[in-house]
Amino acid sequence: MTLDGRRLAPPAAAAMGRPRIALDGHAIRLPPPAADPDLFWWQFHPAPEAPPGGSTVLKLCFRDNVRAPRALAVADAAGGVVRHQVPRRQGRPEPRIAAVTYAHDLSRVFVRCDSPGAPPAGFWLNGYPAVPVRTLAGSDSRAPVLVELRPPFPLSSGMPLDVRVRFAGGLERRALVRVIKEIVLDAPGDTGGRRRAKELHLSGDPGVLLIPVDAVCDDLRENTPGASAWAVIGERRRAWQRRPGVLAGFGFCTGILPGTLGIYGRIADAVYAKPYQLGWGDDPARFLDREIDAIAAQRDAAAPLPFLYIPERFARRGRRISPAELELLQWCALVSGAKGLRWHFGLNAGGLDATPGLIPVLQRAGAQIRRLEPLLAPLVPVADETQGDEKSGYVRVLTAWCGSRGVLYLVRDRSLGAIPDAPPPRDVRVVLDVPPWCRGASVLDLLGGGRLAEARPGRLPLTLAGLSGFRLLWIDADPGSTALTTLSRKGEYR
Repeated sequence: MTLDGRRLAPPAAAAMGRPRIALDGHAIRLPPPAADPDLFWWQFHPAPEAPPGGSTVLKLCFRDNVRAPRALAVADAAGGVVRHQVPRRQGRPEPRIAAVTYAHDLSRVFVRCDSPGAPPAGFWLNGYPAVPVRTLAGSDSRAPVLVELRPPFPLSSGMPLDVRVRFAGGLERRALVRVIKEIVLDAPGDTGGRRRAKELHLSGDPGVLLIPVDAVCDDLRENTPGASAWAVIGERRRAWQRRPGVLAGFGFCTGILPGTLGIYGRIADAVYAKPYQLGWGDDPARFLDREIDAIAAQRDAAAPLPFLYIPERFARRGRRISPAELELLQWCALVSGAKGLRWHFGLNAGGLDATPGLIPVLQRAGAQIRRLEPLLAPLVPVADETQGDEKSGYVRVLTAWCGSRGVLYLVRDRSLGAIPDAPPPRDVRVVLDVPPWCRGASVLDLLGGGRLAEARPGRLPLTLAGLSGFRLLWIDADPGSTALTTLSRKGEYR
């Protein structure tokens, strides 16, 4: 492979990670391999070899914006050469594939397209035409469009999926993603982690595994952004070779520098958002909003690849995350599109038993997620809005579309910057943005149960009495259904 006539070759360290030597009994990390002058990294994803009917994508992470076209040439094993011109990076926003999700039974694929003024006009999956079943849009023309596709072949967990979209005007976008079927629940650590697999409703065989390279913090210590990229790529390749049905996820951490999100966001099959804003953020008294913002930023850095969330486990500033904070942040992550939670509390000294107050939260979350998994699996975030004023107080409303089955809202009391104790209840006024295709009869309290108000498309105002921290609201797309009957259906999509 050549870039502008210069041959590209990965450093030898890519095959084994960052090497170390022993010096006086101490493990000394050797300097990173010599940097390529143009690229932080490049790789064929998921592998250089493509099976019949399969796809592989060449990813290149440039050090600077591409300000002039670059000539790329790739030779295959048979001697054929594919030539491509890497275009100059455009400064204006263009249509993009923002998210790809799946029905829990893998009978549908949902593609979110951010394409104001250029609606999607054609779809292909692994080269096969895919006819839209439904196209969902909001009342605002600037809002994203969600397209429901019936895959032309059976999907399986871990399968590479080449998603191609043609927009109005002929512009095309492609993304290679890997199918993720379930909401992944994982808890490493034998002391209180996997030992509690049944009561925490953990995944028997997690569909996403964490790449064991702390690249963000290693780069910070080296003061060299991207220095760990080839070690990450080496681990991802080994994961693919060992377990091709499982995704490899890159873990962000607290030492993010300018540019780190862009370097590592799309280096693997998925990412783990791990902001840790209570212990490492600049304002622990207001860390909740900063955590939610960081979750969204790390999600967007990987999009349309899936992301998962790791809640903070340390007590760096004198206390650990409280039960109310943990419950809120987990649901914020899920409504923001997370396809899994990974609990590291079992890695603390004493294991999960060292945080007994959090155990009921984890047990309850596991049970709720498994019950609501058909709704959460295809979930796509579409809006994040702050409402209110200084006098009445502020609320933050996260909105997500559950494929074509309904809309999920998380309403959070934003007057609470942190919740070290039980949150005080208060009445709040909120406005829900109900899309035209969502015609359920009622606004339902998804976790607490009960009907809260009549529903209708458009801007729907309602008062939530006794809001304590947050509440999850649901409106079904079908006027003849409720969330409970939707979950009890045999066969999710018809």
